[in-house]
Order: sequence, then C-alpha cells, then structure tokens
Amino acid sequence: MNAAFRIACVPIASPLVLAPMAGYTTSALRLLAKEAGCGLVFSETISSKAIFHGNERSWSLMAFQPAERPIALQLLGGDPEIVAHAVTRAEELAPDLIDINLGCPKPKVTSKREGAALLADPVRATAIVRAACKAARAPVTVKLRLPDEGARPEFIDFLRGLQDCGAAALTLHPRTVAEGFGGRARWEVFSAVAERISVPLIASGDAKNADDVRALLGMGCAAVMIGRAAIGNPYLFREILADLAGRPAPAQAPAERLSLCLRHLAMLARESDERTAVLVMRKQLGPYLKTVPGHKQLTAALVAIDRYADLAAAIDSIRRGLL
Repeated sequence: MNAAFRIACVPIASPLVLAPMAGYTTSALRLLAKEAGCGLVFSETISSKAIFHGNERSWSLMAFQPAERPIALQLLGGDPEIVAHAVTRAEELAPDLIDINLGCPKPKVTSKREGAALLADPVRATAIVRAACKAARAPVTVKLRLPDEGARPEFIDFLRGLQDCGAAALTLHPRTVAEGFGGRARWEVFSAVAERISVPLIASGDAKNADDVRALLGMGCAAVMIGRAAIGNPYLFREILADLAGRPAPAQAPAERLSLCLRHLAMLARESDERTAVLVMRKQLGPYLKTVPGHKQLTAALVAIDRYADLAAAIDSIRRGLL
C-alpha cells in the first residue's frame, strides 16, 4: 500500500504520524520513529505565551535535527497576537509545518481558555488560526477534538472556516473535552468529516496496529496519528508499514526491544543530560518491558533507580538474561 500524501507543499512519505505528547515526544523518540518509517513527527506542545516571554525551556522544546524532517512544531495559545509572535519565532528554525493546538483537554490548559477550551469560542479559535497562517511561511495545520454535543451541527462549518483562513490539514481526535482520553474514540465521525473538507484529515485516537490504520485510511483519512501505542515501542511504525505492504511484520523480540530502550536512553542523555534522561525514560520503562516475563516487578525495581549508569546497567542486565 502506497499511502504517501502531501500537506500543501510538504510531501509525507508514509501515512503514519507520531502524536505530540508532553514529556514523551522528545527528539530521541522522534528520531526512532522516523527511523522506523513514521512519515511525520510533532514536537511536544509548546506554550506561545512562554515563547512570548522568552522562556528558554519552551524555546528548547522547538529544537530538532535534520533527520526528523518533516516535522511540525505544535503551539498552544489563546491570544491571536501572542500566537502569531510565537509562530514568527518558530519560523526561525524553519520547521516543515506549524501546528495549532485546539485539542488539549487538560484543566490547566482549558482554564486559561487555551487548547480545547477554544472549541467553545469558534470565533476566537478561527482568529488564532488566521493569525498563525498570516505569520507563517510554512503550512499551518490544526489539531482539535470534538465539541460538546450541542455544537455538533455547526462543527463542519467551523472546520471549513479553519480551512478557509489557511489551515492546510486538520487532525481530529473524536472525543470531547469532558471525555478526555477515556472511553472509545468515535471513529464513525471520520467519514462524515473527510467528505466535507478539502484538506487532508489526520485521524487521532486509539490507533494501535495495522488493522486500525487500514480501517481509518478506508474512512477517507489521509493519515493516522499514533501516540500512546508508540511509547516504549517506537518500532511499531515499522511493523505497521510492513503489514500494510503485505509483508510479514518484523516482530521485535524482548531482548531487541531492550536494546532499543538502551539506545533511546543514550539518545536522551545526548540531547539533554543524564539526570533528565533518567526521568524521561522511567516513564517509558513499563511499555519497553511489557513483553519481558515478570515485567511488573522489573519495572518497579527500575523506576526506583536515580543514576544514569545504574539504570543503563540494570536494563542491560535484563537484556542479557533474555539472550
């Protein structure tokens, strides 16, 4: 299956997209995903307000390596002028795409009238996207989720409005703000949305294998965004692409997966420092160890380790025991 597509002038080589995930979608994970055939990667969500005020940590989240291209830098904000300023700063790094977050349901975000809270204010949301499009040289995309039930009849008009003011692609997560990430993503909405907009639609929510991707592409989606399923398993993209192409999926042995975990840990240390690498990796140890016998006990022991060298040695010891 050849499912390459384009977002405006940007060619995307495969229909698989790595979701923006705070605390996870570091340069290391993005590089591993690209290596496995992921077509498009996203940065972690970056606060436009923090960029506006010169926050160095937020600025560092926008850094990426050439091997990560094509990459989208995702910006979060509730003020059109501040978002436009952040877009201008992001453009200094020449990303392939700028993405505007209208989908984050976290209370600390929605309480500031940012993220998914803007779905309740479509005029302001559209103004933010319009301002971003005017400020950007790169194509601008938008990630959003479903509005509350009462706003459903106007939702397609809202999406068309985003498209009309310059959005080059839309990523839809079919859950409401209240649903967060619970329950089941309502995939049935994708067909109705895809046939009513003229830009690529990227499906987000619960996709975890080739059958899911095949089903979503069959609903008219141009690509499928994968998030939680790729944590601790970045070679999932390789397995899905093989299946879509009709080839045997190259299953990862537990020892191979731990070798990848060690490489991921080392990459994290190179992009930041050893202490940060340990903190970021500890959140992903459970998924990396999932196929190892006694993984729950092993994970509990590993997450208690504070030093980089000790953690690397412990993971390697488990890996060698599987050979």
